[in-house]
Amino acid sequence: MSASHIIRDLAEAFDAKFEKICEEYTLHLPSTIGTGYITGIDTDGGLGVLLYDCTFNQETELSFSVNEVHPLKFLYVLEGSIEHHFQHEEKNLHKIEEYQTAIVACELKNGHVLTFRADKNTRIHSLEINRKTFSEKMGCDLRNLKGDLKTVFEDVGAKRTFYYRDHFSLELADLFKKMYDFGEVDYLRKIYLEGIAYQVLVKQIIFYLDSQKDENNSRLLRTSEVEQVRQAVDYIEEHIAETPGIEEIAKEVGLNANKLQHGFKMLFDSTINKFIHKTRLDIARNLLLHTDYNISEVAYSVGIKSKSYFSHIFKEYYKITPTEFQQKNKARRRNSNS
Repeated sequence: MSASHIIRDLAEAFDAKFEKICEEYTLHLPSTIGTGYITGIDTDGGLGVLLYDCTFNQETELSFSVNEVHPLKFLYVLEGSIEHHFQHEEKNLHKIEEYQTAIVACELKNGHVLTFRADKNTRIHSLEINRKTFSEKMGCDLRNLKGDLKTVFEDVGAKRTFYYRDHFSLELADLFKKMYDFGEVDYLRKIYLEGIAYQVLVKQIIFYLDSQKDENNSRLLRTSEVEQVRQAVDYIEEHIAETPGIEEIAKEVGLNANKLQHGFKMLFDSTINKFIHKTRLDIARNLLLHTDYNISEVAYSVGIKSKSYFSHIFKEYYKITPTEFQQKNKARRRNSNS
């Protein structure tokens, strides 16, 4: 079932109209059903995209049933939460929370059911992959894939059920934000959405392979682990005089060193060592502004034992020596008080 067919079927079920602009199909929910929209596009390569940004007036089930092999779905919950179950397994519910992803595949003609909560804004990004068309369009095998995901992609006849859930990566969260922030319309939007869809698929596969590694070798950061990176920032600031090492910081916040480094790169575009260096200088500058510490005391407070080295790196960063900076600040305060 293509994204366009899904929009058409939903419009019929809701007794609503949809619009088509440059092969993007959009359904705005009627007020009797809720608010918001569901929009979708299809690509020539068997990859479809569905975006849900809606609030239903009451708990709503969307049932996806076809008379052919059902697409492989990659679901990403950006806001709210949903429940998923395979059509013939109603008692086996899968709750997919905010910032989580689920990869789901039906056996044969078994369908999917997504349940949306009442009066709760829900935003979902869904990739819909026709595995037969996708593999033919790719024109190459998937030998670099491993484990269950390789089996699922190669299962063009849908001989098995598959379900995988995890928090999605920080890179994916960034892609989704770009997708929703893109304001152009018509052909530019279609091209952009197609491009982002393939980027999402690539990063999802890389993330899945990374998640299969043991904890010490896993590198990519989940959205659920962002708070641990922020805890690392607090730890660095609180222990700046003690020069904490990367392994020590990682152990303190419960991440491996590789993942922590990746988190700093994603959140702050910096290595941990560069971040510590900048934090030292920022704290030193504040001490020079707001205390009467001499230069040696300031250097010692931020974990630097050499006054000359401190003066060198401070001037390199702020284009002024700490002594000159302190003197200018004292003169400014005297003038403001006179």
